Amino acid sequence: MFKQISKHVYVLEDISYKGYPYLGYVISDDNKPFLIDAGFSKKQKDILYKELDKANLPYPVAGTITHSHYDHSFGMAYYDIPFYVNNRTQEEFVRLSKLDWHSTKGLNKIIENNDLPFFAVNAIYGEYHDDLSQIKIKTDNIIYNKIIDEFRVELGKDDIVHVFLINQNNSNHSRDTTIVYVLEDQIIFVGDSCYYDVFDVLHDYTKEQLVDFFTQLLSYETEKVVFGHQEIGTQKDIVKLYQEHLKLLFNEEKIIL
Repeated sequence: MFKQISKHVYVLEDISYKGYPYLGYVISDDNKPFLIDAGFSKKQKDILYKELDKANLPYPVAGTITHSHYDHSFGMAYYDIPFYVNNRTQEEFVRLSKLDWHSTKGLNKIIENNDLPFFAVNAIYGEYHDDLSQIKIKTDNIIYNKIIDEFRVELGKDDIVHVFLINQNNSNHSRDTTIVYVLEDQIIFVGDSCYYDVFDVLHDYTKEQLVDFFTQLLSYETEKVVFGHQEIGTQKDIVKLYQEHLKLLFNEEKIIL
């Protein structure tokens, strides 16, 4: 379902059985919308565009993604728009683009090297069926943080909306995380950053990194929190996930702030 959740922000809700994440859409009075996450495939992009047509809303003119994992990024190549990404995400795209995604042998090798969790294979085959050639890794992106760790996108003429792209390396889920904060609407898009390391490769992850990440996340004034794969929530839901991390990773019950 495509719905408006604040004055300037809409979302395309996730479709869990397909592995589709939430997509964000921010628009103001200049009618130059900004996309947050590109989704799993052309099919998810087409769903979004069909909903935009029904709502008589313009297509996005630029976008970003919250991290490089396949379900948030494989759709990028099917939007004819520039994407702003952090340097770690771009490095990951360049690396992933050199892998063989177009054969069963290639996918098996990718899994062996922990570049894809095993459970994702069924989702990929379900989405792309027998035409794995549709998988494309977009590398012609705009890198926003060669110098800074925060980038501001300004939308609107009279009704100004500021969208902040915040580079965050301390998420347990992915080290190339971008947090997206829509200032005027006090909405934060966290992608999958509050979830566990499904790739099981971040063995050096420390409690200090965990505390730093969640402390920063909770420092933003937010009305709503948009997660990648669960209902829209509040800071209370971030706190709950923080507690789960502490218990699972470090066997601690008390939140550290």
